Amino acid sequence: MKKVFKVLVNFALLFALCIPAFSQPSSKSVETFVIDNFDTEPDWKWTVNASRFIAEGYPKYGYFTGIPNSLKPFQKADVEPKVFGVKTAYNRKGDNWFEIIPMQGDSIYEYPFIGTVDHLDFWVWGANYLYYLEVMVRDANGRVHVLPAGNLAFNGWKTLS
Repeated sequence: MKKVFKVLVNFALLFALCIPAFSQPSSKSVETFVIDNFDTEPDWKWTVNASRFIAEGYPKYGYFTGIPNSLKPFQKADVEPKVFGVKTAYNRKGDNWFEIIPMQGDSIYEYPFIGTVDHLDFWVWGANYLYYLEVMVRDANGRVHVLPAGNLAFNGWKTLS
């Protein structure tokens, strides 16, 4: 009986001392930055490059009026909502691609992220095309990483991260 009592007391002490260590609140602070909402003009412009089999007159890109329905409650009444759109066409099937690049003047603009970046998320219109979306970022050591964000094989607006 004494052994059972000792074992129960040891388990009680173990739980009393270990559970608070696992239940400490996180000291992580999360902050959201909007890189571009497309409603106002930033210091840089967006441009589009495409693979070599792009059809003549393409890619077409620009700012268009629109907004995802989920973001309409957050939209200011005095600002007309805009989105950035790209339309491409290719002369041949195969490994075709296009890239959206921020430009400042004649050089590529790299948006400076502050702190430790946990994730990126953005709204994308997928017209059920089997294209894959990737984001290229440069880390603090100068290495470029290609982060897969998902494919565009869905209809309508969706948040990808």
